[in-house]
Parts: sequence; structure tokens; C-alpha cells
Amino acid sequence: MEELFASLGKPLVTLYEEDEMNKAINYALSLEENEQEILTGKKYTLSDILYGRYYWFTEFLVQYEKLYGKDAGMEQQQFMIIEAMDYAGCVDCSLLEKIEQEAAGTFFRKGRNLIRNESKKGTRRNILL
Repeated sequence: MEELFASLGKPLVTLYEEDEMNKAINYALSLEENEQEILTGKKYTLSDILYGRYYWFTEFLVQYEKLYGKDAGMEQQQFMIIEAMDYAGCVDCSLLEKIEQEAAGTFFRKGRNLIRNESKKGTRRNILL
């Protein structure tokens, strides 16, 4: 993800005191804002981008809620990513659950490999982690 982020020429914006929160929200927003540019490169599919957005936004949201408490607006933003997946026809509830479990600390950090290699109907996902 660092390589893609750098190739887009987007500097990290400091919005929060926590470095991991800044990284997660910057990556999530960058995937959203640069979706068409990323798709043009033909290295990633829309599904890859949407799952990457969900992953990074969920990482951000869990950290945000630990520091500031629940925020219905933030949760709505997370749900809107799922709606975009539904519209694109690529919702995989078991993968969404794994992403949420990892973000909540249920999986060890090595769990990213589990998510990175997920597949649905024989198609390997190249999630932007």
C-alpha cells in the first residue's frame, strides 16, 4: 500500500495524534479519492479497492472508537463502503467479518496474510493492505 500511496503522489496528512490512525484514514481516503486512477492502472480491480477501503477504514474506526467513543456518522461511512461493494456485486460477508476481527485485535498482526489471500469462487483477491 505504501508503494501505491507514494505513486499517487499524496503526502500523509496529519489529522490525529496517533500515527496508525493517520496512516489508516489516509489510505482509506486515498483509495476512495483515487479509485478511477487506480483502476486505470489495471493492476487492481474495483473489488480490491473496495476491500482495501473497508480494511483501512475499519482499522481507523476501531482506533477512533477506542479514543473518542462510537460515532454514528463514522459507522455510516463504513456501511457506505459495504453498500458500494453490494452495488459492485462483490460483498463477501465472511471476509468482512475477518477484517473486523483483525481490526478489533482478534487476529494477530500475522492475520493480514489470511485476509490478503482470501478468495471467493476461485478468484484471488488482491486487497490493498
